[in-house]
Amino acid sequence: MSDWNTRQSLLIRLKDKHDDQSWEDFVKFYKPFIYMMVRKMNFDHHDAEEVVQQITLKAWRSLPEFNYSPDKGRFRSWLSRMTHNTVLDVIKSRQRYSNRLEKYKDVDHLQKLSAPEIENMANVEWQTYITNLAWKNVSPDFTEKVRLAFERSLKGDDAEIIAEDLGLTKNAIYVYKKRVKERLTEEVRRLKEELE
Repeated sequence: MSDWNTRQSLLIRLKDKHDDQSWEDFVKFYKPFIYMMVRKMNFDHHDAEEVVQQITLKAWRSLPEFNYSPDKGRFRSWLSRMTHNTVLDVIKSRQRYSNRLEKYKDVDHLQKLSAPEIENMANVEWQTYITNLAWKNVSPDFTEKVRLAFERSLKGDDAEIIAEDLGLTKNAIYVYKKRVKERLTEEVRRLKEELE
C-alpha cells in the first residue's frame, strides 16, 4: 500500500493510456469504491460488476483529457458524477429493452438526485471504503486475539464477556481496543491524504 503513488501524480500518469501500471493502480484504488456506489444504487452483484466495467472503461477514455484542479473540486466528485450518469444510462437502456423493471423502481429518485446529494452519498460510501481498506491494511499487524477483541467490541459485546471468551483480562480488552483504534485512525488518515 505504501508504495502506491498519490492520487494527483497518478492522475498525471494516467494521461498516458499506455501506462499499464498506472491504470492497474487506478483500478486497485478506485474500483472497489465505484462498486460500492453502484451497489448503493440498487444493483445486484452481477449487474454492479457489469456497470463498474462500463465506468472504468469511460474513465480510461476520459482520464487522458481530465485536468485535475483542486480549486474546481475533488477527483472523487468527478468520478461520482460519472458513476451516477452511467448508472442512469444503464437503467434507461434497460427500460427500453425490458418490461422487468421491478429492480429499478427507484429510477425516478435517481434522476432527481442533485449534485450535493450525489456528493453526500459518495462521501458516505468513501468513508466506509477507506475504513475497510485501512482495516485490511492494519489487521495483519495484530494477533488474532487482538483482532477478535477489537471486532467484538465494535459490535457492542461486553468487555467482560469478550475477555472471558478469549482468555484475557477485561483491562487487556480495553488496551487492545485503544491500540487498534489508534493504529486504524492513523491508517485512515494516511489513506485519506493519499487518496483524497
